[in-house]
Amino acid sequence: MHASHVIFIDIGNTNTKVALWSPEAGPFPVATLALPTVADSPDAWAQRLLHAARVWDVDTRRISGVAGCSVVPAVVPHICEAAERAFGVSARFAPDHLPLPFDNIADVPDNVGPDRLVAAYGARRMVDSRNLVVVDFGTATTVDCVQGNTFLGGVICPGMESAAKALSCGTARLPELTLDLPGEEFSFSFDTMHSLNQGFIFGFAAMIEGLITRMTGALGGGGTVLATGGLAQSVARVCPSLDIVRPDLLFCGLAYACMDESPRF
Repeated sequence: MHASHVIFIDIGNTNTKVALWSPEAGPFPVATLALPTVADSPDAWAQRLLHAARVWDVDTRRISGVAGCSVVPAVVPHICEAAERAFGVSARFAPDHLPLPFDNIADVPDNVGPDRLVAAYGARRMVDSRNLVVVDFGTATTVDCVQGNTFLGGVICPGMESAAKALSCGTARLPELTLDLPGEEFSFSFDTMHSLNQGFIFGFAAMIEGLITRMTGALGGGGTVLATGGLAQSVARVCPSLDIVRPDLLFCGLAYACMDESPRF
């Protein structure tokens, strides 16, 4: 691979995560940062990308590519133009312009979120197990299945933070949740904040455990469960069904896709 560095961009509904990747790092990003997702001008996005390069102390002349995925289509053209202005390179977004050698058997393949596909592909390349379940604790909580080299789809549930905000905004006396627990053991409580945090952490853990049981049964039993997303580690503390926690799984999927196409980067 000819690249010195590639910038990865994960455009989510709430945040846009940016990562620096080098081929020498294997499939893992070297550094990351988070930005709010806004449909801003290409110039503004170019400045954000240049700021990230300065934070990482990277010579912009050594940026040889930009790769990403997005669930907010309106932002993609701005990022593409920003990449040209900031680094003189073209941005390629999976799966349309950065192919994933992965079977998506959906009747309408474009209906599957690119973030779900890229994370599932990263899991497929990372783990040598025929059956995989990938849980993403993002704005929405998604649980997807992979068997062999085929993405089978899955379910979409409320996200922990979005559900917490909806609960806080819709009630007069409930505080805004911190989604933080002092320990891993369940305890009875009259304290409102502690009760809420336990309800969300243990409640989502129980939901995920139930879905994993149903999905592995539908897959024929067995398999490896990978969790990603900002709150994955919080839930994993009380959810032993999560075998591997990789908050950067989507970036790993982009890295594998770039390595598959090494001459292009």
